[in-house]
Amino acid sequence: MAIKVGILGFAHGHVGAYCSQWRQNPAFDIEVSAGWDHDIQRLNNSASTFGFKAYTDINELLANPEIESVVIASETSMHATLVEKSAKAKKTIILQKPMALTIPQADRIVDAVKQNVVPFSMAWQMRTDPQNIQMKEILESGELGKVFMVRRRHGLGTHLWGGFSETWHAQPELNRDIWADDSSHAIDFIQWLLGVPETVTAEIMSLFDPRVPNDNGMAIFRYKDGPIAEVVCSFTAPAYEN
Repeated sequence: MAIKVGILGFAHGHVGAYCSQWRQNPAFDIEVSAGWDHDIQRLNNSASTFGFKAYTDINELLANPEIESVVIASETSMHATLVEKSAKAKKTIILQKPMALTIPQADRIVDAVKQNVVPFSMAWQMRTDPQNIQMKEILESGELGKVFMVRRRHGLGTHLWGGFSETWHAQPELNRDIWADDSSHAIDFIQWLLGVPETVTAEIMSLFDPRVPNDNGMAIFRYKDGPIAEVVCSFTAPAYEN
């Protein structure tokens, strides 16, 4: 029997891909049967596209015992509150990145999950990419010998897209900044590959459009016995490969 999933917020673009893949691949045994969004137009558009029941009351959706799991893809500013509500309702939770706007908000998420003892995962899809899995397997096998440096480049042309500065992604009160948002994929990849570093040093700047802060930056991750890892992220890249 398919796992019934509810979507909490359709702000994040990735959630459309999730819904499409689950709908097109019945073998996954995942059914998007419910959705909620504070933006009614966005909710209705998504319900029309994916054929789920639209809820305007989030508490009503969470009270439905048939909904086993929720995917939270709202604006980042709502993550902590939605996780708290979902955890209290004993739902399995998948949370879009970035986790939160602040450390206190992230702590609220951790506390809610621990106190309610519910399964929880961030939506780190780079951990499931076949080429990334192969990289990790090769590294852990020792086939490469001692690795001294690891580099990860991550780029998007978001700041070159017309109107991007007007989206919620670019509003600090809703999403902090684009570097904190999307570089999290590359940073998680490094941590997944190598573990938690001893120190992190970063330089991040706003170089293109002052309305969309922190568009380019790099971070250095130092591990006690090596390697040194580098993450370089640009959101003014007209050509890129992640």
